[in-house]
Amino acid sequence: MLVTLAARRGSAPQELGATLVLDASGRLAGTVGGGKVEAWALRTGAALLALPEGELRVHRVNLQRDLGMTCGGEVTLRFEKVAPGGWVADAAAALENGSVVLLPAVEDAPGVALDPGGGWSIAIFGAGHVSQALTRLLLTVDCRLTVHEPRDEWRARLPSDALLTPTALGPEAVAGLDDDTYIVVMTQGHATDLPVLERALARPFPYVGVLGSDTKAGRLRRELLASGASPERVAALRCPIGLPVGRSTPPEIAISIAGQLLLERRPRR
Repeated sequence: MLVTLAARRGSAPQELGATLVLDASGRLAGTVGGGKVEAWALRTGAALLALPEGELRVHRVNLQRDLGMTCGGEVTLRFEKVAPGGWVADAAAALENGSVVLLPAVEDAPGVALDPGGGWSIAIFGAGHVSQALTRLLLTVDCRLTVHEPRDEWRARLPSDALLTPTALGPEAVAGLDDDTYIVVMTQGHATDLPVLERALARPFPYVGVLGSDTKAGRLRRELLASGASPERVAALRCPIGLPVGRSTPPEIAISIAGQLLLERRPRR
């Protein structure tokens, strides 16, 4: 049984399109919100397993009135009896591995299309220690990643995931990115960061950030202005990248960067 959060009104404990896969034994993978919402979805889904394959049921639930929750919102859950295996097995495996799988709303039926990664694209330049930690962290949220790293040995350390595309490209990769891509630059150092930034700041990307200190930030800004980058784009450059939290270890720097990316994404989604 495939359970999808197809609509919501007011406060709700999950994103639109959140997915739960279950069988007669209970939850296989994923979540539509946890707590009372998920307990109700599991009970309802189990009761609907007797439906013929391909049958749909849609239930609207008021979280306060029907489930006794304080959220006060309302959710619409879509229940579909599906055959095991195929894309359903792929979705369950992705969910169990921590990846985000969002499926279309009821209006997009029939023919549910698996749409992992949503519409948020992030390009990381460099695959060093911080990038390795950041990549693994970002694969647990709703995004598509490309990591550009010319060094074979570091590119080989990246995780294998359907939402991650590694390439051996350097600064030239900027030309192939969509304008709504978020850019994270953490190459081997200043000399290899600068050509990426020159190209990135010439485009209307919503976010461009680079790993480095305040001292490095000052030097980069001076050189970018000297190379012809617009003052407005240079001023918008995030350097040092990330939120001012945690210690200077790769995992904690990665968490601070992921937090900043999520904060920057929010007004645009």
